[in-house]
Amino acid sequence: VGLVFYVGSATREPEELCAVPVDGSGGTSRLTNVNRAMDPVKLARAEVVTWKSDGLEIEGILYLPTKPGARKPYPLVLMPHGGPYGASLTNYNGAVAPNIFCAAGYACLLPNFRGSTGYGREFTRKIVRNWGDGPYRDIMAGIDSLIRRGIIDGKRMAVFGGSYGGYVTTWVIGHTRRFRCAVAVAAVVDNLSMWGTTDIPDFQLYSSGDVAAGFEDEFWRDQSPLHHAGKVRTPTLVITGEVDLRVPPG
Repeated sequence: VGLVFYVGSATREPEELCAVPVDGSGGTSRLTNVNRAMDPVKLARAEVVTWKSDGLEIEGILYLPTKPGARKPYPLVLMPHGGPYGASLTNYNGAVAPNIFCAAGYACLLPNFRGSTGYGREFTRKIVRNWGDGPYRDIMAGIDSLIRRGIIDGKRMAVFGGSYGGYVTTWVIGHTRRFRCAVAVAAVVDNLSMWGTTDIPDFQLYSSGDVAAGFEDEFWRDQSPLHHAGKVRTPTLVITGEVDLRVPPG
């Protein structure tokens, strides 16, 4: 029987070499244990949660605290993914950062808002010409759902994201004061500057929805978190790379 070999992982299991029969006659076999040093480490449990937003079903990954004595409702760290064409997954690499916060007593929500990949082309295209407001509504609907369920404390929330996740972070704090603090890493805050300085200007044109029309200054100015910075009252740490070619400091 032929075998397919692959590297597999889960939120509590680091990457290992695995095999599965091509004809489906047997289950998955793990062939290596190179990460055995991680066996004693208590890692957070991940739960896939869903909620409704603008008639869409939105999915997210919820990590619960591992700190002894942690009680509901938990403080929350919101962790929007980058891309925006990407998704948060229930794999081990995606669980590393949440586990740091979970060990300190926080719950973490990784939302796959509209525009995320893995949910069909139509869902992914919903972020075109809608970088800010649509994902923002999806995220806040998810948070409100968890608050209603008594899982998280709506008065103890932080937001932490990088790249497009940094864009979401800065967009969120420009539109609500519900978060106690924010961390934006390599964040796109000015789409006009981004288009003129990034090494992927064609990506900005694609996100406009009409490459032939060129870059629409007025539209992207309004879609820039910097345009809404005057409304920000949330303490924010901004981290950027001095020679970042993808998301330049400007």
